[in-house]
Amino acid sequence: GRTEEAESLFVETLEIAPDSAKLYLQYGRLLISQGKPEKASVIYHQGLAKSPDDGALTLALSEISSKN
Repeated sequence: GRTEEAESLFVETLEIAPDSAKLYLQYGRLLISQGKPEKASVIYHQGLAKSPDDGALTLALSEISSKN
C-alpha cells in the first residue's frame, strides 16, 4: 500500500541526500507509525552518525529507548 511506497521513497531520497537529518527523522516517524520501532531506531542512529548534534533525532531516539 501507500506506506510501503512512502518507505521506498525515503530509501531512494536518502541515497540522493544522505546527509539530511530531517529525512532520517521523517523516515523514522513513518516506521514508528507502522509499528517498527526497532527499524526506526536504526534509522535514527544512521541519521545521528551523519548529524551527531541534531536535537530532533536525539529526542526521537530517546523516546524509543524510554518505551523499551
